[in-house]
Amino acid sequence: MFVDQVHIVSVGRLCNAASFDPKTADLPIDERIILGDGTDSAVFRFVTKYAIDDLEIDILKLPRYHLIQRIIKGAPDVLLGNCTRILDPDGTERPLDDKARQSLIDKQTEWSGTGTRVILLCRRIITNENEIPSDTSDLEALGQLSYNLTVVGLMGILDTPRPEILEVIRTCRGAGIRIFMVTGDYSLTAASIAKQVGIFTDSDNTIHTITDLGQLSDKLEIVEQKISNNLEVLKIATLSDKQWDVVITYDEIVFARTTPEQKLRIVQEFQNRDSIVGVTGDGVNDAPALKAANIGIAMGGGSEVAIEAANMVLLDNNFSSLVVALESGVPSPLSTFLMISICVLTDMLPSIALMYEKAEKDIDIKYTQDQLNEYMYTGQCVLFVSLVVMQSCGNVFATRTRYLSLFQHLPIKQRSRNYYIFAAQVGSILLACFVIYTLGINESLNTRPIPVEFWFFPLVFAVTIVIVDEIRKFFVRRRSPPCFYKLAWWFNN
Repeated sequence: MFVDQVHIVSVGRLCNAASFDPKTADLPIDERIILGDGTDSAVFRFVTKYAIDDLEIDILKLPRYHLIQRIIKGAPDVLLGNCTRILDPDGTERPLDDKARQSLIDKQTEWSGTGTRVILLCRRIITNENEIPSDTSDLEALGQLSYNLTVVGLMGILDTPRPEILEVIRTCRGAGIRIFMVTGDYSLTAASIAKQVGIFTDSDNTIHTITDLGQLSDKLEIVEQKISNNLEVLKIATLSDKQWDVVITYDEIVFARTTPEQKLRIVQEFQNRDSIVGVTGDGVNDAPALKAANIGIAMGGGSEVAIEAANMVLLDNNFSSLVVALESGVPSPLSTFLMISICVLTDMLPSIALMYEKAEKDIDIKYTQDQLNEYMYTGQCVLFVSLVVMQSCGNVFATRTRYLSLFQHLPIKQRSRNYYIFAAQVGSILLACFVIYTLGINESLNTRPIPVEFWFFPLVFAVTIVIVDEIRKFFVRRRSPPCFYKLAWWFNN
């Protein structure tokens, strides 16, 4: 191992909170599971390719190793301003001149442009032990040791997006959902990744920054013209209410270099402007935003704090699981509270009033109570069968799609195949027959057999449901007035 490699590996190994999962201790190093956040885990995986024993021996051979070192890793654009020296490959230190500083900045820009997360490894040799504060919990005193640092090297971490993410973003946009990126990464890295996964589209290469918001915030007509463009917000702490009004009009946004407090503010600002906000995250830093969101979605492999703060957990750690919910979910026409209000409150008063209704004058009682009961039981079963037939033969086909025709989405086609529908229809009819034609149930639950013709009358209404819904879907596909969209929600719910 070369001297410069020893320094890079030592800083990456010692300044690291990741560790091997003890359950995989018997596996080869390359196959062992690492516990920790993404950055620490990637660095830990890199440095462990060097034998730990050899690393410790090489470090002990370094000059002045017995002195105390302050080691730091972090964002180059944050730490580089605190650096005054740089470590050469031969292990000697020299002043960090403008040329070397610019070279580091250029390398960060180059790597970040490809979506690589860049971190700077630094150290500071402490020759005077009195510089170390006696109270190690004094963060301000410890922070003084983060100046006059020596650059050890740059490290690039490339986290390739999962191949299904592009399709997930496309599906979410098709459902009317805007997808924004909120990250602590460098702005160029964030923008590059956003382009790779489709958050920034290629249709318009114009990327606005926070400077543009100051010019646009007072002009509503310009705001409306900028809705389709991309926005990269770098310093959200300085945004005014007018600038936030501009931000919310953008369809594609990347918030870079964000803190937990800023993530929370982003959620609140969008909620204050009547947006329904969903947040995904897995780290402790995401917890405040997850808690404040209308729906917080944590990854199953994330921190306990994030999981506790979320409303929903993706156990497979796969963002594409959200698509299943989008494709299969049908929103309720009424909230739970409104449904309960109808059943318990608004329906109750008319029902009580009907108790005091006077009998009709022309009622002529010609039947015994037993005969009336038989008519009632049989009529109830006729209504029951009518509902079963209309639901299983009409509604089940009408509600499969919101705008595609039944013939475009047949359950026997390859793409839309769903044979379970036919099995469900048969099962529903058999269950209905069991309920009304079983002698024991007839006696105990007051059901009655019904004539065969009453099985066929509801088929007319079932076919009518499908025909009417096909007409509605036809107008929806033609982008007809909003009344047809309202009918769509009403019919499907």
